[in-house]
Amino acid sequence: MFKFVILSVMLPLLVTSLLFSKYIFYNSVFNNKYKYPLVNYSISYAGFAFLFLTHEYFLISISYNSLGFVAYDYILGLTAFFWIEKRYGSLIIMATPVIVGFYLVFAHHVHILNILFSLVFAAIVLLLAIWVGGDKRKHRFIGFVILLTAVSIVTPLVNAAIYDKPIENYFDLIYLVIGTLFVCGNLLLFNRQRSKTSTELAVLRQHEQYDTLTGLRSFFSFNQLMSSKSVDPTRCWTFVMVDIDHFKSINDEYGHLEGNKVLTFFANRLKQHFVDHVSAEYKIYRFGGEEFCAVIEDVLPDEAFMIINDFRTQLRKEHFTAEDGAPIQVSFSGGISSTQEFAGSIPDAVRHADEALYQAKKKGRSQIARYKVPELYGPIAENS
Repeated sequence: MFKFVILSVMLPLLVTSLLFSKYIFYNSVFNNKYKYPLVNYSISYAGFAFLFLTHEYFLISISYNSLGFVAYDYILGLTAFFWIEKRYGSLIIMATPVIVGFYLVFAHHVHILNILFSLVFAAIVLLLAIWVGGDKRKHRFIGFVILLTAVSIVTPLVNAAIYDKPIENYFDLIYLVIGTLFVCGNLLLFNRQRSKTSTELAVLRQHEQYDTLTGLRSFFSFNQLMSSKSVDPTRCWTFVMVDIDHFKSINDEYGHLEGNKVLTFFANRLKQHFVDHVSAEYKIYRFGGEEFCAVIEDVLPDEAFMIINDFRTQLRKEHFTAEDGAPIQVSFSGGISSTQEFAGSIPDAVRHADEALYQAKKKGRSQIARYKVPELYGPIAENS
């Protein structure tokens, strides 16, 4: 009964807690490596190695002193290989026989050369893990369970043969199977919860990145662009700020629901115009309210002026039909500026595109104004 409790309950619970702590550590450090300086990142590698050594020692020591043989020694490596990262899992698998061997050498005076035979077995385990754990392989979790169970049963037998430490009761292997399945069940529940959480986070990120009304990128996404501060000064990112004319009057006369439909109408027309007429990389953001911003990469302001002015002309030929059948003429004003005029500075380009938009609205709306650096061109120019 004692061995049943140790092999089927206590050690599996210990293994599960160790696996969770290893996953949390890896996920918090290595998945955010670009946030850490090189020195801290190197320390994190050392911390991960120390964490593994500590966990593996606990498993070896507790199982050997309680049962007379080492149990679950490859479970950390195989789980890391399948569910954390293959490279680190591979290193852990190959390091496992070395740790087990040195523990037995120093604690129980076995011959150190026996470790070489254990390394051969570890290499076989790794090759099986690579074969079973292919990313495109169906039923990957089932393969993991079968491999982990088989390795958990075979490893004590291999260690017994290599280190001349025979298992007293082979019935213990049945308890090992129960314990391994217990660990796998916990991993299955954890992976399902992790998958559910990942899906929910992906949905939240989608809502953060895109405006739900218009389908354009959101102001949150725009702020991420602004946080980069600048681009290569040799490149030209052109910012086109546009604002629907007299939008408040539309809201006041037809109501906010119709106003939202006008925003959607305008956004769809703007997106389609860019799809049809812009071959360069671009992003369109809903900047706020009835204001939008298009960022066109490697396009000069003159070309951007032609693109948005063509859209202005095309939009004047259409109208939005309100729910009561009334036609609503939708027009807009625009302002253009580029990073090339401000040594690659994104905030400066945005600020001056917004200033050009203000000038376009001030001059009568339904116009496009391009900001030109005063000392080079004089004041804001090129209205149409």
